[in-house]
Amino acid sequence: MRKSKTIKIQGKDIIANEITALESQKYIENLANNEDSFIDELFPDRVPASLVKLCTGLTEEHLLSFYPSEIEEVINVVEAVNPTTASRIKRLAEIGREIMEDPDWMKKLQDLNLKKTAVD
Repeated sequence: MRKSKTIKIQGKDIIANEITALESQKYIENLANNEDSFIDELFPDRVPASLVKLCTGLTEEHLLSFYPSEIEEVINVVEAVNPTTASRIKRLAEIGREIMEDPDWMKKLQDLNLKKTAVD
């Protein structure tokens, strides 16, 4: 059964819906292709705004019309109804940070990228 949760922001009901495992897989696979959002800069350690929009149907403009505390409420609800997807995204972000901070990993990734380019 699909989970959903409704909160009221600025007098309007905002519904956050759970996404399917397949939607989660496709979303994570295409994460690098999602457009940048100022909301991601405001909340860098939370799920991306693109996931919030996917789960709520809200537009970028609508989200930006909220106060930061209201945006955080929406993010909280999206994470609550999609805990597995949220934890996976956070873990991938942690791995990314670890790789960026480790010069050996960066060198390996650069070498792999050069090999891939040579094969293509």
